[in-house]
Amino acid sequence: MAINAQKYFIKAYNTNYVFLTRLNFPIDLSFGVDMEGNGVLSFQLNILDPILVKFDVDNRKNIFELYNEGVLWRVYYLKDNVQYTSEKVQFRCVDYIQKLTERVVASKTFNGVAGGTSAQTLVTEANTGTNRDTFITNGVTDISTLIYKQLDYQAAFDALVVIRDTVNAQMVLNTDLSLDFVSSYGNTLTERLIYNYSDPRNSTIKDFTVLRDFGYIANDVTGKAGVTTSNETDSTSISKYGLTERFVSFPDAALITDLNNSTTEYKNEHREARLLPQVQIDNAKIPLSCYNIGDKLPLFIYKGSLAIEGTYQIVSINVTVDDTSNETVQVTLSENTVNNRNPDILNFINNLDKRLKYIELNA
Repeated sequence: MAINAQKYFIKAYNTNYVFLTRLNFPIDLSFGVDMEGNGVLSFQLNILDPILVKFDVDNRKNIFELYNEGVLWRVYYLKDNVQYTSEKVQFRCVDYIQKLTERVVASKTFNGVAGGTSAQTLVTEANTGTNRDTFITNGVTDISTLIYKQLDYQAAFDALVVIRDTVNAQMVLNTDLSLDFVSSYGNTLTERLIYNYSDPRNSTIKDFTVLRDFGYIANDVTGKAGVTTSNETDSTSISKYGLTERFVSFPDAALITDLNNSTTEYKNEHREARLLPQVQIDNAKIPLSCYNIGDKLPLFIYKGSLAIEGTYQIVSINVTVDDTSNETVQVTLSENTVNNRNPDILNFINNLDKRLKYIELNA
């Protein structure tokens, strides 16, 4: 879908200067957001653009706000890189929540503290001290599950992820830079995502890719923290898929109760194969302004042996605008509001599990 060149604009500011620019074509614009905080904003400006003379790209307080049709869509910051060519300056920014990767939690013990309270404590401490203000504030939380964790010298973001995964929460930064830590993020929408093979005119989906991820299954899970172990099995999953054993390290589990809970939660999350549909939405029928990360909406895909019908949560949105102003929107959805981790992230976690297993067995 070709778009108007005035649809997107970026407000960039730091302590020294503010610039506001509408993106002109060709812009090679791409941006995205996901439930893991891995969203990226990439755009380019002419190297002779006068605003670049005044804007200090080395300022570590650079903030980039992306507006879609006049409405603030997402906030990013310049963590990654700026690339210069003879014609263009290419900016690559990341989701502003990653500002918390630059703040370290020296030592923190949560002994029977609600997960939501623990998360908010970490956000507060990440902003306490000279030059430590990230501008991120505490939003809402509904997580009352108690945790028992010892966190030492971790980035604040990583510590929040530990708590998030322990209590099956979702953690998303809002455009006002408030951080919500909740059981399920987003709104329930009436828009319907439909792929109608027999009648494309009634489709709101242009194309799709569906991943049925059997590698996600773990129905005999052994959790380990130090020299303590815990084992959980799921007989229904074993009967359906066959036995799949997995060893998982939970080094932050301070008590056996926490280890048992972590092992049980891991087993519950992984007892079924994941279904992760990625769809290309017809922007003319459902514009980007109609939905956002975390929203739940009806999904219908029928073609051949594939039949999907149910309510799914949006776990990532990625938009690209090419040099002809053609706009493509890809949305990844999850049938479960917890089982929404990106497969690449899962591979990373699995590799960490293997390394921890080796360290613990050879300690």
